[in-house]
Amino acid sequence: IPGRRPFRSAMSARFKPPDPTARFPLRDLVRFGPDGERFWQQVRRAQAAFLDRYLPFNIAIALLNGVLLVALFAGRLPAPVVGWLFLSHATAVVLGMRRRRSGQGEGPSRRTMWAILGNLALVGSGWGIAFHAALGLATPAEVTLLVAMAFAALGCMAFSTAVWPLGSLAMWGLVAAGVVSGLFLHRLAEAWPVTLVLGSFLVFMGRGTLVTTRASLARLRLQE
Repeated sequence: IPGRRPFRSAMSARFKPPDPTARFPLRDLVRFGPDGERFWQQVRRAQAAFLDRYLPFNIAIALLNGVLLVALFAGRLPAPVVGWLFLSHATAVVLGMRRRRSGQGEGPSRRTMWAILGNLALVGSGWGIAFHAALGLATPAEVTLLVAMAFAALGCMAFSTAVWPLGSLAMWGLVAAGVVSGLFLHRLAEAWPVTLVLGSFLVFMGRGTLVTTRASLARLRLQE
């Protein structure tokens, strides 16, 4: 049709940043940037706001699955494992609500982002330790359910930190470590197949987080 742009060039224009300043190397996707720079203040504010926006719903789903896990292994999971699982989520709720009440202002500082990262690592460690312990106690049928729960948890965590690769790694990296170590220590027959599938899933999620983060940074740069 005369005057109509070819489909391929139109799609390329849609997804290709029109300004070279909106392109970011990998190192920019996994850092907080300087405290005093306006652009990085906006990036940190957007990352923290995205996390806090879905915090109540995500924590509710996580606690529901936590209750299911504890009920499934009633009397078998060690009390410290159960306590750490729920304490890590309670800490996430308290700190998240405190951030929401205080507001973001010019954007959280690097120090605040490191504190949030530590909070996410606590949540990831709670699930990683729980899965590791449960795999040592599970029957073959329960192992299948545990692996399904682990994949569900990883997917939820990846969505929660879709614009923050460091946050993603802090959470699902520890969960994956707990699942893989539990399998190799207690379920060697199932360890390799599950680990290969889990590894491919993590690569897929990690790439998606990097792509989404790069697009988010490009949008902020172009707006600036």
